[in-house]
Amino acid sequence: MKFVFYSFIILCVFASCSETKELIFVEVPALKASEIYSPNEVKKYLIQYENQHHAIATSYKEKAEVAIKAKDLKKAIYFLKRSITLEPALDTYEKLIRVLSDVQNYAEATDAYKVLVGEAYYEINGAQIHDYIFSLPSENTISDFVILSVLANNKIDYNTLCYLDDSMDKQQIRANLIADPRFKYDSSNIEHKNIIIQLWTVNE
Repeated sequence: MKFVFYSFIILCVFASCSETKELIFVEVPALKASEIYSPNEVKKYLIQYENQHHAIATSYKEKAEVAIKAKDLKKAIYFLKRSITLEPALDTYEKLIRVLSDVQNYAEATDAYKVLVGEAYYEINGAQIHDYIFSLPSENTISDFVILSVLANNKIDYNTLCYLDDSMDKQQIRANLIADPRFKYDSSNIEHKNIIIQLWTVNE
């Protein structure tokens, strides 16, 4: 993990009525940018720091909101990632995924989604544990992840299929994909046909 430096200005007023500003640097441990899409690294960070850096992380989310309103999505993505490095939170990941999708960066949006749909493997008191970072992903979340993966890769690979268990309604996920205007489904396209076949049910 790296150290991010933040400066806070403290105003000191002396009897002479003169003001002195003192610049203080505070070391704040943060996830590396390369770690924010790694479920294992994110979970380890949360175990160690929980919400200790909530105030700073929130300030970055607020800056992201301002950037979104100004339609500066590149800056919004930057601030959302900075927030995640200090406090990985479900709502921040969801917002980052939406903004990445808006700029059609489906590959990175898919990477971010893996933190929401994948399990993390970690150790507590010598015991090996694997669990979801935030909560069990809903079928809608899995469906959205699959659609973004298809948009990013124009196929469904084995790793994506691993997130689909037998209890999920593949017919509905398939219908969601075909109905998504970003997909531009073409029944004569061989790649599209292969994608749909991957979403067939056992009975089909």
